[in-house]
Amino acid sequence: MKKIVYIILAIALFPALGSAQDTELTRVYNKYVDKPGFSSSEVLPGSTSFDWEKENDTDHIRAIIQDIDAIRVLTYKGSEAKISKEDFDKKIEKALDKGDYTEVLSASVGDGYIRLFMLKEAEEDLKEVAMVMQGEEETMMITATGIFDLSKILNKETMVELSHLKGDCKHEDHHDHEELK
Repeated sequence: MKKIVYIILAIALFPALGSAQDTELTRVYNKYVDKPGFSSSEVLPGSTSFDWEKENDTDHIRAIIQDIDAIRVLTYKGSEAKISKEDFDKKIEKALDKGDYTEVLSASVGDGYIRLFMLKEAEEDLKEVAMVMQGEEETMMITATGIFDLSKILNKETMVELSHLKGDCKHEDHHDHEELK
């Protein structure tokens, strides 16, 4: 009898658990993740520790990170892909339209453009944040899924913790603040 109850609970809860990451852009990622002509990466930040956590009080940042289910990067490389870049770009556009994403930023960069999208879950929460970068020969899609509580992200404590994080900038155009004064 207990086994039947557990099976019924598992069947009832499985769709709810699976739908947390089930977005239109996640479907695009899953379709092309292991196809020739694409490179991909997936990070599960909630189960990852970071070096900066050892030196700083990061309870508010950790709470935000725990809410992230996954960060996914999918890049169309084209040379071996069985789909043209134009058709792949259309698949992304169709997913954005079907998923009711809101474009919040668009910028031209070099031979292409970058666009930032958000998918709302509720009035104050975001379900997904996505950046799509499209150039002449390459398209890259970066998504972060989870439940992003904006009140957690945009509060004073989180901003103070972020301001105390230190990191090395590897960009060759980096200048020290002293040089800029």
